[in-house]
Amino acid sequence: SIEDVTGITLASITPNPAKTYININLISEAKINELKVMDMYGKVLKDIAVSATYVKESVSIEELPAGIYFIQVG
Repeated sequence: SIEDVTGITLASITPNPAKTYININLISEAKINELKVMDMYGKVLKDIAVSATYVKESVSIEELPAGIYFIQVG
């Protein structure tokens, strides 16, 4: 399921579709501690440590097979 996200004032993930990298831009009222890239089964494929209310990350996805992925913000 997809939970309501409170406190996130900006969320942008580009490009879509992506082949080599994704750009994740987030602005939050509370500090974001991690980003997880997960497959459709919930398996964590990438775990990115961050510590900010403004996150601007470029994440390489070249090694991931074509598919649908989810970003979990924690």
